[in-house]
Amino acid sequence: MSKTDATPKLGALLRESRQKRGMSLRQFGERLQKEDGSSLSPQYLNDIEHGRRNPPDDCILKQMAEVLGLDVQVLLAMAGREPPEVTEYLVEMPEQGQTIGKLFRKARESGFKDWDSLLLEIERRTR
Repeated sequence: MSKTDATPKLGALLRESRQKRGMSLRQFGERLQKEDGSSLSPQYLNDIEHGRRNPPDDCILKQMAEVLGLDVQVLLAMAGREPPEVTEYLVEMPEQGQTIGKLFRKARESGFKDWDSLLLEIERRTR
């Protein structure tokens, strides 16, 4: 999924989650702060929800996840950003990049969802 493909899906998830909480764009924006301490405008948030702007930076996505009760990793992925743990792993072990790519392609193709079992197996092997 490219960043341009992800933006409308991210926006739709944010809009749906905000509306489920009965929050207006203004109320949502007031709970989010830019680096300078100012809140986000309703128009800016509306543009994000409708895919007319690029996803906000990671700091804002983390705040959005907290306010809306969403998983920040999901928002980062929908914004086209990989979790820092993935980047760190690939920097430390670049030779594993191709295999990691194959793993996720196969998981997507097959509909694999049992990541908890995979995590338990890795933990079992590293004890």
